[in-house]
Amino acid sequence: MPETSYAGDYRPEVTDLSREELRNFLDWCAKLLGYEPTIIGGWAVYAHVPGHLGSRDIDVVFPTNRAIDEVMDRYYAYNGFKCEGDLEKTFHKEAMVDGKTEKIIYDATSYERRNRLKEKDSIEIPWNLIETHKERKDLAGLSLWTPSLELLLLYKVKAYRDRSHELLHKGLLITPGDRNRLNSKIWKDAEDIKALDGLGKTGKKELNQLLRQTGFKEYYKETMREIRRVSQDCTKCGKTIRAGNPSQLKINVALHLKKHEIDGY
Repeated sequence: MPETSYAGDYRPEVTDLSREELRNFLDWCAKLLGYEPTIIGGWAVYAHVPGHLGSRDIDVVFPTNRAIDEVMDRYYAYNGFKCEGDLEKTFHKEAMVDGKTEKIIYDATSYERRNRLKEKDSIEIPWNLIETHKERKDLAGLSLWTPSLELLLLYKVKAYRDRSHELLHKGLLITPGDRNRLNSKIWKDAEDIKALDGLGKTGKKELNQLLRQTGFKEYYKETMREIRRVSQDCTKCGKTIRAGNPSQLKINVALHLKKHEIDGY
């Protein structure tokens, strides 16, 4: 997990633009298609954890590959998106923020596409699990479909592992800019996982069922142990305060600062 904070990449000046783009997209889908695809990724996390970091990108799941082509090509054409790449195309919209060009990128997939774990491709968390594990959530007045809390956690843990695996095996082969963006995404994945886990609302029965069904249990448990090993440096004395999870860290920090107060530090 990257030790550097990338919070600046997800400042409101950028994420607010992405959220408005998401609102436009869902309104467009509802009016022209009569349905809304499911939102995953960072904005799904925000919908479950209001006030958490927003997202730069918009991640969406459609029922079929044909739906992606029919819907997204039309939407991109009507809404000023640019295309990059030949075989692997990505679409983005540019906006100026504080004199810098920022990109809002759509990442669209479908139930028909495989979602295999990069480090072991026999493990898969299928996208079509969303059909039986989704819920309606509110995002700052915007209603949208997201995966259930438990399934979203699996998707986020897989994304964290996939990107960490890519950094480990390709980190020296990619440009410094691409490596920085990958580190930023890994950092954000970890923050998203902490936020979802910190809710304390995960249904153990549904989570265990999904872990058994996907064969992802050991990978999930290993990642959660890593994510939950959290720490914070004291701003007064510089000592590193550690805990097993974010909630316990808050308590440990408060006790540590109280000790400073008693000692007259």
